[in-house]
Amino acid sequence: MSAANQETYRAIAGLIKKGDVTAALLQLDALLSEFPEDVTALSMTGSAHMQAGDQDKAFENFEAAITAYPNSFSAPPYPPVPGMTG
Repeated sequence: MSAANQETYRAIAGLIKKGDVTAALLQLDALLSEFPEDVTALSMTGSAHMQAGDQDKAFENFEAAITAYPNSFSAPPYPPVPGMTG
């Protein structure tokens, strides 16, 4: 990951932490339009939606991250959660 990417992710994480989910999602959407399988952006988008209270969109993005990179650190091989479907 380049230093520029790290700074971009840090800035977006700061927006999410401050509760400025709208601004974070705008930046994440721009990243994902250029790099649709960016696992970090997908995971952060899920986090932003979770903070905004939209669990459905959050899980869609978490699942997209897992689909894009099933062996990444963001998608560890946990056993299935009872009651959850995939």
